[in-house]
Amino acid sequence: LRFEELSDRFRDEFVVLERKVLDSVLHPRNVNGRPMTGELLAELIRRYTDALFSAKGIVKEIAELPTQRQMLVRMAGERSIKTGLSKYEELMEKALAQEPLPIELSRLESIHQFSLKEAVEL
Repeated sequence: LRFEELSDRFRDEFVVLERKVLDSVLHPRNVNGRPMTGELLAELIRRYTDALFSAKGIVKEIAELPTQRQMLVRMAGERSIKTGLSKYEELMEKALAQEPLPIELSRLESIHQFSLKEAVEL
């Protein structure tokens, strides 16, 4: 197909794309004050891949960061533990406030087991 045989809409879109491509070529990006060339791009890619494979410095730190899922799981776990612990303390305090002192060890164990069971089932 010749260009003239293409639909008007396609030719219009092609001209817009062509202008964008030519605009980006006429105004190259700068990296640290240097214009981006094929040689500079190759050097940056080489440095980047070397850093990835050697896993040193900030690249290593970034690679060791937890994922969003890991962070959410951790936060949910911490919240669950905090909620369970609060419930356990609340039940223990309430039960112990009603017990005469000194309290029998078997009774304390019974209150503990009940409070623990209730807190874990939250």
